[in-house]
Amino acid sequence: MNYEGFNNDEWKFEKFVKVMELKTRIVDGRKEIFDEFRGRYVEFTPEENVRQWFAHVLVDTYAYPRGRIGIEISLSIRRKIYRSDLIVFDKEGKPWMVVECKSPEVNLTEKVFDQAVRYNHVLKAVFIVLTNGKSTIVMKPDYNTGKIEFLSELPFYSAR
Repeated sequence: MNYEGFNNDEWKFEKFVKVMELKTRIVDGRKEIFDEFRGRYVEFTPEENVRQWFAHVLVDTYAYPRGRIGIEISLSIRRKIYRSDLIVFDKEGKPWMVVECKSPEVNLTEKVFDQAVRYNHVLKAVFIVLTNGKSTIVMKPDYNTGKIEFLSELPFYSAR
């Protein structure tokens, strides 16, 4: 199964990466980036680059409150610990959106979809998002029917 998301032209991943002032450093030969959301340096990987970009898109473009965005939140699924890339919480502290980020070189395939759905099985978020910086898929699961609606854009946080 191949999922086609909408193109990220309006957000310009490549442009963002070039203009964003990133605090970086080299430690033991590894490049690290300062993550403003976690308040610490993390390894600067292509996936981390996408995660940082998307978190900033949510805050800067869609007015999501910075304090309601959690990055690499631990989840326990069948006694195994996983880490969700990004979770947006609602006003009551419940998961509202779960985001799975991949490197730009990774296609958004059924395997990526399954990973996000597995995390959301525990979280029960209103929205599921997949992104690799080049395309983004936004879904809204219906827990009563088991169906998933594919959306053409991200919801604004104020809509919640």
